[in-house]
Amino acid sequence: MLTATMRAYDGSPLRNATVTVQRLGHREVIAEGTLDGQGKFRVAVEPGVYTISLAGVDHAQARRVVLVERDVSVSGTLGTYARAEPGETLPIRGQYIDAAGKPVGALPTDAKRMDVGRYRLELANPPAGAAKVRYQMRIDGSRTANAPGAEAYEYDGGGDFWSIASILPDNAIVIDTQALPPSGKKAELAWTGDDPTMAAVGERLDGWERERVQLLKNVPREDGKILAPTDTQQTAMERLAARARLECEAEKDPRRHTLLRALHFLVFASSSSVEQRRADLRWFIDHVPVDEVRLGLRAPSLANALFLGMDGADAELAVAAETWLDRFAREQPEAGLAGEALVILLHRAEENSDELRVAELYELVAKRQLSPTYTGQMLERKYDPARVLQRGKPMPEFDFAVLGDAKHRVTKRDRMGKLYLVEFWATWCGPCVAEMPKLHAAYAAINGAKQGKGKGDNALRKLRSVQTPKVEFVFVSLDGRESDVTAFREKHWSMPWTHAFVGGGLDPAVLEKFGFSGVPTAILVDEHGTILEYGKPLRNDELLLTLQRVVAASANQTRQ
Repeated sequence: MLTATMRAYDGSPLRNATVTVQRLGHREVIAEGTLDGQGKFRVAVEPGVYTISLAGVDHAQARRVVLVERDVSVSGTLGTYARAEPGETLPIRGQYIDAAGKPVGALPTDAKRMDVGRYRLELANPPAGAAKVRYQMRIDGSRTANAPGAEAYEYDGGGDFWSIASILPDNAIVIDTQALPPSGKKAELAWTGDDPTMAAVGERLDGWERERVQLLKNVPREDGKILAPTDTQQTAMERLAARARLECEAEKDPRRHTLLRALHFLVFASSSSVEQRRADLRWFIDHVPVDEVRLGLRAPSLANALFLGMDGADAELAVAAETWLDRFAREQPEAGLAGEALVILLHRAEENSDELRVAELYELVAKRQLSPTYTGQMLERKYDPARVLQRGKPMPEFDFAVLGDAKHRVTKRDRMGKLYLVEFWATWCGPCVAEMPKLHAAYAAINGAKQGKGKGDNALRKLRSVQTPKVEFVFVSLDGRESDVTAFREKHWSMPWTHAFVGGGLDPAVLEKFGFSGVPTAILVDEHGTILEYGKPLRNDELLLTLQRVVAASANQTRQ
């Protein structure tokens, strides 16, 4: 049994609150409901690892992964999001909805400042059928939360709430941010019945995480996204990882020691030197049981840490790691964790062009019943023999709004007879931003684009457009606001090619139609609308080589 008892940050009753229960890594919601008259929520679940989300109007989402072996309960107060005064505009995400609550159009994305704390969102020319609006404020680049003073609130399924309001006679909504609770109040939640081993280990993890966050606050970011620590900062990170490792070794309880050391590797893989990561990987595969479900309780991605540890590993260590991962994929009780091992194994098999191994591993997606998990659905999109994105298949039809000009469209039809590269991306996506130098270099080399002043990346940052490119680049943004893309291009990289805007993040409808699970996703299409390449051949150093090969082949066909 899971029981939640919640109140507002100041101890008062919450106006509206939702508790959501999901099996670790699964998309399906096992239980979701509101609090009763006493501010409680109860649900019976089978033993296993679950993600519990606690959300309330005007409050910040609280999430925790728990191992349920006995009754587990949580009680206390929710916190509030830390937020700064937004300035002259307040970013908005929202929709016009009809009387049945069905979306009929997108809202404007910026509310204009009226006076201190108050903002006005103009609703000029609502679409036909619009009866109300559903909207949220953007707290940062991706996080959204309800605005105050709405007629009603509706859970958004992602940890926050929509504000609902009628379309007023003057077609505008006024948002008073001063009506929100104080900023940055911490949640005060007490958990009981949680796994006792993890309760002890969790205190250490919390301490490490607080220090990591403090160190990361001062680390500069290239292009506003990519962490670029100085030598001094990197040394400080490595010292923290080393000190935390000593704390692991000081733990006398064998089970706590093993789990603490294992989670240390997952937490600090990106903060350790290459040599230390490989040593930690060696220890990990030698000591961590493949059926240890607690690996998913408090740690970041298992796959990410193991990828880093295996980078450049010698043959013996690589084989040992793959053997451990193969057993983990087959024997780990939690499907949400087993899928992460398959991500690594399939990636390595694909890198080695081992199609038989890819087919063998892909069978495990069905055998382990991974389809309901986020990872399983990602693997199906990438490796299913009937998947949408494959060489030789038609590129799905598309009709996107031009960035900054929704009246004009970017369509597949208009690109017939041309070679073009479609890339789904977003400014909030670290890997997307990290590839900007290679993308600009490839565009310049293949299309003869002129560079700006300076040398190296500085010259590429101000790359100029080409009127008739040999390979057109079509970048489709999944950002929350068009202005995010515009600001990125003005401040960081010119991206002098065709831009379209979908918005809304990883919209399931877009993912389903185009058959991908995350960004960046690149697709190279020929003059007949057929997919030539997808994925790895269009990444990093391989991109230019692929474009050169395709352009040369196209030229040969033309001459013949």
